[in-house]
Order: sequence, then structure tokens, then C-alpha cells
Amino acid sequence: MEGTQQISNPNLREFKYQTVNIDITGGSAGPGQFAEFSAEFDLDKQYKKCVGVAFEIIPSAPGVFVDLLKIGRFEINNREIYSQDLPVKLFLNTSTVSPNDKFDKDINEKADGVKASIKLREFNSIGFVPYTVSVIFKLSNII
Repeated sequence: MEGTQQISNPNLREFKYQTVNIDITGGSAGPGQFAEFSAEFDLDKQYKKCVGVAFEIIPSAPGVFVDLLKIGRFEINNREIYSQDLPVKLFLNTSTVSPNDKFDKDINEKADGVKASIKLREFNSIGFVPYTVSVIFKLSNII
């Protein structure tokens, strides 16, 4: 029936949040250079679509400076989601943003166990403080 939503598996919740943490352990060697950090993983095979992505920075100590953190590659099922050298800070949210508004809602990709890969580039070479980037995928059970 047109216009209605169907749950692909009634035993699952409508949405699930899958998180991948990437530890950023060192800055670049110098100006114009960068350090790369990456993760490759499968999205949950029980959920049919990825309908959002959000980023969060988890500092290991005060003074984390993420203005020079950029996306090197971000793909779901071999499709580019974000282009190279896009600053991650464009996607960061503060605590004043409601949970439902933290996700990039322009994402509508197959989940269903497909591969996702993320490569981040850290260009900061001065006063680097380690931190973790948490990438949260909003997965949907609605088809």
C-alpha cells in the first residue's frame, strides 16, 4: 500500500544506533602533512537502511582542538557519503542540540550488513591532545 511504512522485522525496534569509535592518537608530522586513522566495519545486518550519521568528539584531556580534523574517505557500500577533506567540525553538535537533530538526515543508504569505511585525517601538529571520534549511525528497520 502506497504511503504506509512497514517494519521489516517486528521483533526489532524501529531504529538502532550503531557506534564506531576511532582513536586519534597523534597529530601530523608538520605543516601540510597529516596523520590518518581509519575503521572498516559492517553495518548491522538486521536493519535495512542507514538514515543518519552523527559525529561526537570524546576528549582524553582538556584542550582538544579538532578544527584540523578532516574526512579522508567516508563510504557505505562503496558509495561516497562525504567527500575528501571535508572538515569534521561541520558535523559536530553541542549539548544544546536535541538528540533527534544531531543526525545528518540526508543519508539514506542500504545497511543490511554492508561494509562501511571511514578514514580521518588529522592535520594538527602543534599541541596535539589525543581524543576519540565517535561516529554514530542511525539504522532503520522501516522499509
